[in-house]
Amino acid sequence: MANDKLFYDQEETCPVCQKKFTARKVRRSMCIVSRRDTDFCVIYQNVNPNLYSIFVCPHCGYAAADTTFAEVSPEDREKLANGLAELGYAGIDFSGERDVKKGIAAYERAVRCAEMRGAKDSVFASLYLRIAWLYRSEQDAREVEFVQKALDAYDKAFNSEPMPIGKMSEIALTYLIGELYRRTGNPAKAVQWYSQVVSNPKARMEPQILQLARDGWQDSRQLAKTRPQPAAGGAAGAPAPTQAQAQARSGGAAAIQGQAAAAQGETAQAAAKPVVAFVSTKPAQLPVPPAQAGPKLRAKVVSVLTLYADQTEWLKKVSQATRVGKRRLDPQAIIRALIDSVIDVEPKLLKAETEEQMLALFKTVRAGRAQAPAGGRSTGVAPRSAATPVTQAGDTAKAAGGTR
Repeated sequence: MANDKLFYDQEETCPVCQKKFTARKVRRSMCIVSRRDTDFCVIYQNVNPNLYSIFVCPHCGYAAADTTFAEVSPEDREKLANGLAELGYAGIDFSGERDVKKGIAAYERAVRCAEMRGAKDSVFASLYLRIAWLYRSEQDAREVEFVQKALDAYDKAFNSEPMPIGKMSEIALTYLIGELYRRTGNPAKAVQWYSQVVSNPKARMEPQILQLARDGWQDSRQLAKTRPQPAAGGAAGAPAPTQAQAQARSGGAAAIQGQAAAAQGETAQAAAKPVVAFVSTKPAQLPVPPAQAGPKLRAKVVSVLTLYADQTEWLKKVSQATRVGKRRLDPQAIIRALIDSVIDVEPKLLKAETEEQMLALFKTVRAGRAQAPAGGRSTGVAPRSAATPVTQAGDTAKAAGGTR
C-alpha cells in the first residue's frame, strides 16, 4: 500500500519503435527531502526520484530523460534505430522498482542513446551529474569520475549553448561549474568561477546561489593557499569567463527548481516566532590531492533566519561599523561569531523551554551564577512582536514597522 502512494504507472509510446510500454513514475509530492548538497543534489529519506527519471523502452532499448523522451526528430529516429539495432538490448526490466545499480544502468543507456543522436553537451552533463549523485548515495569512489565528466560537459556547454541551460540560469551554471571544480580538487579554478557569480549584478536576483558562491569562494580560497593544483588538462585547464563575457550573456533569473520554493516556504513563517530552517548541508567528501597543514575548514549550510526587527537593526549597525573600504563584515559572520562564543555553555541552555528562559540562562552564565532561574519565572524581558527575515545572501530585510 505504501508503494501505491509513492509510485504510479504511466503509459508511453516509444518515439523510435512506436510500441507502447508502461513506465513507472514517482509522486514527487510524497518524496521527503533530507538535505540538499551544494551541487544541487537532493538527498531523500524515502525514495529517490532520480532513479526513475529515465524512461527505457523494453522493446528497442531507447532511453532518455522522462521530460524529453518523446522529443525525437525524424533524423534522430533513423540514427537511433540503426544505433540501437547495432548495440542490441539485454532486456533489463526497468518497469518495476529500481535500485541504484539499475538506476545507473538506465542513465548509462541514456548516455549511449545521446551519443547516437549527437546530443548537446548540456544533455551529457546532466546525465553524468546524476550518475555521480547515484554513486554518491552508495559512497562509491566512481562518483569523482562522473563529476569530472559533468564538469567537462558543462564547461563546453557554457561556451557554446544559449542560456538558460535546462532550468539553470547563467548565474546558477557559473556557480555549479565552480562547485564542480572544487569537488574535483581544483580550488584555484573554483575561485575564478565563484568570483564571476559574486561580481555579477544579476546574482542579486538569485540570493541562494549568491550565498553558495560566497561560501564556496571563501572555502576554496583557503584551500587554494594550502593545496597543490592539478596539472592543466581537459576542462580543468579551461579559463573562467571574464566579467564582460558573463554580462554579455542572456542570463535571466531562473532559479534551480526547488531551491527558491524551499526558501519561500520557510520565510513565510516570519510573522511567527523566530525559526531556523536548513535547506542545504555539508557536501559529500570526495578524494582530493594531499593537503599541506592549514586551517581546518568547517562545513556550512544555507539557512533562513527569522529575526526581530531590532536585532536586524543591530546587525546592520555592527556590519557598518566593521566596514573597511568597500568591504564590511557580513551579518552572517556576526551571527556565526556570536554562536561560537556561547557553544561552550550549550548543556546549560538545553534546560530552557522558552526564548525568555534561554535569555535568562545566558545572563546567568555571563554573571557567573550557579543556578539558572526556575522554569516559568518571569525574566523581565519585554515581548517582541515584529520579526523580519535575514536572507541567505546576508542582507537584512525591511523591519515590520517600515524602518531600516
